[in-house]
Amino acid sequence: ASAMTAPAGSMLPAGVTAQMVAAGDSLFNAPRSCNGCHGKDGMNGRNGPDLTKGTYEHVDGSYASLVKIITDGVPKEAIKHPEHRFPMRARGGHDYTDEQVATLAAYVWTLGHKK
Repeated sequence: ASAMTAPAGSMLPAGVTAQMVAAGDSLFNAPRSCNGCHGKDGMNGRNGPDLTKGTYEHVDGSYASLVKIITDGVPKEAIKHPEHRFPMRARGGHDYTDEQVATLAAYVWTLGHKK
């Protein structure tokens, strides 16, 4: 996993720390985790949207919306992209704690805010 450090002067959402981002990076990019659908570092996923573009199909991109979608998932019938054939399972199909979900959302937030 790449070391994610926020550039000097960049603003993370309220309550989000660089340590949370690093922990989320480790979870996201672990074997059989989020990267299985979204791709390594959220890019070029075969079965989930690219998370680095800063635009999202199912959320507004706010930190709170990312926490919610990771917690709740997206049912198959709600998936908007025709090539993505599988639902996003709640908590990515893992037993992630609320704290781990918060770190995943922190990491995903940084992927779309690299400008």
